Amino acid sequence: MRTWTKAAAVVIVAMTAGAGLAAQRVQITGAGATFPNPIYSKWFSEYNKLHPNVEINYQSQGSGAGIRQLTSRTVFFGATDGPMTPEQMQAAPGKILHLPTVLGAVVPVYNLPGVSQELKFNGQVLADIILGKVTKWNDPALAALNSGTTAKIMVDFMKWALTDGQKFARDLGYAPLPKPIIDMEMAALQRIKVQ
Repeated sequence: MRTWTKAAAVVIVAMTAGAGLAAQRVQITGAGATFPNPIYSKWFSEYNKLHPNVEINYQSQGSGAGIRQLTSRTVFFGATDGPMTPEQMQAAPGKILHLPTVLGAVVPVYNLPGVSQELKFNGQVLADIILGKVTKWNDPALAALNSGTTAKIMVDFMKWALTDGQKFARDLGYAPLPKPIIDMEMAALQRIKVQ
């Protein structure tokens, strides 16, 4: 996750800090991403305990709001979940400095009608989704991770083991399952949905 700040604002704050910071109250305002808000709130509170005359106010309004407010010069710093685009950098009124502050996990959230089971992802597929290479839920990369070929082979095997496979039990010193047990297990296997 990245935070960016206007270089001039950092210089001004630093010069103010060196020019009698203890004697005056300093207020710094920022806005932007909601993701870092919990850590920023903690940092600003803890920093204020060490420097009671410095108050940092952060408005958690989203990355877009942070970029817009920084561009319009209504805040000293902004936060975003990713760096500004070249177009956003050109639209800024001055030089922008990107400073990463914290990292966090991204959890894919989805709501697909008719899909009740949990979808499987791997690192490559998640990266491809974020990069826009995977744009449909039936993409072959996602289908390969979530196909029922294996949840299906296992079901077929268990059906065979509970029926035709039972004839091998006695020869190897086992007792075959009673028919009522097999019927219950077969009914349970019928409830498993596979693609």
